[in-house]
Amino acid sequence: MGIEMKSFDLSYNVIFCNTNRNVQKESTYLDLLLKKRVDGIVFVSSGININSVKFIKSQKIPIIVVDREIKGLKVDSVLVDNLSGGYQATKHLLNLGHKRIACISGPSLITPSSERIEGYK
Repeated sequence: MGIEMKSFDLSYNVIFCNTNRNVQKESTYLDLLLKKRVDGIVFVSSGININSVKFIKSQKIPIIVVDREIKGLKVDSVLVDNLSGGYQATKHLLNLGHKRIACISGPSLITPSSERIEGYK
């Protein structure tokens, strides 16, 4: 929501594309975005397709990847300290006197999830 609000303030329109981790759908959306000559892409994905990011960069379209580091590829990103977040959330509940604390998270193969779980431990 913050991305859309700030974009609107700067007279940009946001095109939202949901791929559900479908590589073919992602490719189709990338083609659409190129045809629309977008000014930039904010890439928020649970499973980053490094080839898609490389392709976007090769087209000289500014890209920002949210909450993912891509090893071996220089790309701007906005990151969250997931380990600290998991730790702080757990500590807060412990300080409130809770003793039996569960952790519900996404798949542990996804870096933010695994980092939050590690912070929870």
